[in-house]
Amino acid sequence: KPVGLTEDLENPYSRDERDWRYYTPQERDIPDYNDEDKGFNAPLYAKMDTLAQKNNASGKIKDAFARRASLSTFIDDIASSTTPDLGADAYPTDNNFSEKLETAVKILSKNPDTKVVTIGTGGLGGWDDHNEARDYVERTESLFRTLKSAMAHIKAEGKEQNINIMVFGEFGRNVNLNSALGWDHGNLQNFYVLGGKGYFNHKGVVGETILDNTGSINRLYLKPKAGTYQFEPLSIAATIYKIYGIENPETLTNGNKAIDQLFT
Repeated sequence: KPVGLTEDLENPYSRDERDWRYYTPQERDIPDYNDEDKGFNAPLYAKMDTLAQKNNASGKIKDAFARRASLSTFIDDIASSTTPDLGADAYPTDNNFSEKLETAVKILSKNPDTKVVTIGTGGLGGWDDHNEARDYVERTESLFRTLKSAMAHIKAEGKEQNINIMVFGEFGRNVNLNSALGWDHGNLQNFYVLGGKGYFNHKGVVGETILDNTGSINRLYLKPKAGTYQFEPLSIAATIYKIYGIENPETLTNGNKAIDQLFT
């Protein structure tokens, strides 16, 4: 099942610390009741687990106890692993996005049961570039420096044929800059795929587009040319699934089939 982790590999099912003011008198008398670094002491932790499971009916609450235990083992294994020496391609230290991506590569490299890790670009800044696109150059450079480090990490682990990195935004932009020297929402989307050149090499241009004249210099779109091959975004997902060896990928993409022209 999906689970959310931070770059520090914190167990989301762990009990949070409590302010000492909320302790009962009995709790305050327990040595190391809630150690600032290690959390609740082990005997009390186990006792609380036993009581909580006894007092809760079967279902999601009880399932959380098992998940916390299994995640603790999983997290400890990942956290104890070290990143290979990447030399000049070492991860940048000026943003925590690089920490997130480094952790993601560790998880995928060390745990074959993990198939997908999704992370945002928090730590680099936002991408709402409606104004002054030139202000986004530095964070874009940080993004690609970190991606270069991640690919070096993947290769050092010998996983370049097993792990891909896919980079994309949540929506597209127009063809041209607007009057504020930024990009307004449109239908052109950036999509980068890194890694897997041994099998992820279906190169080519599918279909044709034309520039749609909207009558406004700030609103220029590309649209499919009439009579050319067209497909919906979910067909891109189906294509990726097919490349990964999934048969009948359209069952996962609401009937949208793979882009067959890329396989001929």
